[in-house]
Amino acid sequence: LIDSRGRRRPLLFVASSAPRLLRLATNLTEVTILMKEVDLLLLSTIDCRNRNLDCSPFTPGGYLGRLLGPNPPPLPNLKQLSLHVDVMVESITLTPLPCPSQDLQYALHMLSSAPFRTFIQISFCCAQFRESDIVARSYLMAGMEQTLKAAAETGADTEFEVEPEEGYVDMTIEKGRLEYTFAFFYYNPSICDPAPPEDTIDRRKSPISV
Repeated sequence: LIDSRGRRRPLLFVASSAPRLLRLATNLTEVTILMKEVDLLLLSTIDCRNRNLDCSPFTPGGYLGRLLGPNPPPLPNLKQLSLHVDVMVESITLTPLPCPSQDLQYALHMLSSAPFRTFIQISFCCAQFRESDIVARSYLMAGMEQTLKAAAETGADTEFEVEPEEGYVDMTIEKGRLEYTFAFFYYNPSICDPAPPEDTIDRRKSPISV
């Protein structure tokens, strides 16, 4: 927890305490959840989804369901709730990925009419490209199409973008003050790697003095 006015030192807490904490911290104005390096090879298995283990994009309710619980607490001062899930897998053929729709389903039913804005952004980046990926990509895209259809039936606005040559696919769903985006893409060093600092570039251009 961080005091936006800097009046108190940041407080740390364990994830399992989050639902109770939200019910006590009624002055919260913004909540951001960042999830990286999630082990989807483990969490996408059926056995793991059926056990009450660590939360994942595939467990019922997703991360938002774990955070807010089956009955979201009143958050009178909250302005924005954000969830960012950034995951990389080595191979989509070796790790077939279903569409991560659990957080979306929870938000559509529980948060689409909430007074605060809910923003969900999930991205899956695959490190290796294989010709055989077409089967796994088709499986993922079929799940995305089903998710879009189900969301549209609730009155949500939907968008679907596919770039076959790049192996890129994404979708956007909006309803009320809820926005959900999901994208799958292959790792591209020219896009994903950070650019070198400007001073480093300048030094490269500068003549070498002896």
